[in-house]
Amino acid sequence: AVTLRALDALPAASARKPAPTPAPAGRGWRHPASLGTAAVALLVFGVAIGVGIVRYTEPDPMADTPPPGSRPLASLDAPPAGAAPSAANAPRGPVTPQMLQGMLEAARASLFAGRYGEAIAAYQAVLKRDPNNVDALTHMGLIAGMAARGEHGPEMVDRALGLFDRALALAPDYPPALLYRGQLLYEAKKDAAGAIRSWERFVTVVPAGEDRTRVERMIAEAKARPAGK
Repeated sequence: AVTLRALDALPAASARKPAPTPAPAGRGWRHPASLGTAAVALLVFGVAIGVGIVRYTEPDPMADTPPPGSRPLASLDAPPAGAAPSAANAPRGPVTPQMLQGMLEAARASLFAGRYGEAIAAYQAVLKRDPNNVDALTHMGLIAGMAARGEHGPEMVDRALGLFDRALALAPDYPPALLYRGQLLYEAKKDAAGAIRSWERFVTVVPAGEDRTRVERMIAEAKARPAGK
């Protein structure tokens, strides 16, 4: 499957840890900018595990990409050249921080527009140049979580959690990875305790406000949920 091959192709964590790519700061989280966006992204998991679908998780109707579940994510066609950065069409040679940021923004735009094939290719292009990019690792994990259905479901859940763990090893306080990891543990693994730990870490690193309040509510609901439900 293309998605599995894409994950297999990700650079392995090096034995000698290079300096981690810093998690972006300012403008809320920046990736995503606030929980308003993150909550929408988080509900993307509902495509695969039945939580629900909101309009931002639906494929762009102009992208000719069927909704998740209508065919495996792994079978999505590669994006046309020039549509988004990919391993094939990304800039050659040294990439400046500004160029890398532009690649990440294009990847995220593809992801939230539902163009998952483009998003995979774009994040691969980033990781080819920056194997420890926390944003790209986190959102490749999100994509793997979205693909967690069918015969490859358990494997994709484990791949997703591995990518979140790798991102958090580099940046332990990166809010999106903490948030998405908690959601996948809660919904796919039925591991409320693990989810609560991730979310509790999230609320310690996110400033007071609507973002933190929503996750505190999620924690309360998880604590009230019967074990294994």
